Amino acid sequence: MKRLVVILVLALIFLGCSQSLGKPKIEKIVNRWGNVTEDYTEIVTEITVYNPNPIPIPIKDVLTEVYLNGIKVGEGKSLQSEIKPSSESKIVISTKIDNDYIPKWWVSHIKNRETSVLDVKGYLVFDLKITTFKFELPGIHSEFKTDFLGELSSSSQSFRLGIYSVEIESVKAHWGKVDDNVTEIIAVAKVRNDNLIPLLFTRMHYVIKANGIVIGEGYSNVSTVISPKSTAEVPMVLTIETPKLKDWWVNHIRNGERTKLEVLIDPFVEIGGKKFEFSLAKMETTIQTKLLG
Repeated sequence: MKRLVVILVLALIFLGCSQSLGKPKIEKIVNRWGNVTEDYTEIVTEITVYNPNPIPIPIKDVLTEVYLNGIKVGEGKSLQSEIKPSSESKIVISTKIDNDYIPKWWVSHIKNRETSVLDVKGYLVFDLKITTFKFELPGIHSEFKTDFLGELSSSSQSFRLGIYSVEIESVKAHWGKVDDNVTEIIAVAKVRNDNLIPLLFTRMHYVIKANGIVIGEGYSNVSTVISPKSTAEVPMVLTIETPKLKDWWVNHIRNGERTKLEVLIDPFVEIGGKKFEFSLAKMETTIQTKLLG
């Protein structure tokens, strides 16, 4: 009989039907990064709860889910026996992001104009013996934006190719095709040929690095002829291997959510019957995020 009374009192507390007994109050929530491995990225949430009642509150477990742009990328839980009576208790929750979902999120991020929303939802699950009761926790709702290509540009440069010269007036970039396999960067170089004979661009070699990790490398065939004493645009396609963004993510979080992006472009040209290779551009930009606010 006494056991039944205790159960009923606890139920009244969380259903808001008691005037004399107070509801637990969340005093503080702190979110921080925990362990970051090749497989998962941990969010550690510390919740300080004050229980004004003279009886302990039993907790069955804690459930959490994390979403990036609506894509569920991980979940977590934390077992806790009870919230102590008339005092503060700390609940520590471990939520793990499955890094295998990062490439899928990346595709949504780029397609959404480099904008993402991080949502972490959580519930305390109370065991009232005759039933269970979920208490929704204040979660994380954080919108963040990046501008990976915004600063990737190159100013005017002149190069000597034997007795010939070529001027790269500018290099600009924008996103192309984005899917689970590739992420294309379309780079366009504006080139001035001040020589008295045509200048032929045949192909470009490129390397794309994020915090020193090579996420894209290859050749882009261009086959563009620039007439004497004229200016023309030379487009090229640079490809990031989308699956490699998983490795980038791990490094980005470990590096304090900071990434240095580098793009190196070396063209192959022909002029006057001779072939040349030179460094057209080395473009760099730094990306900083604060996903947990």
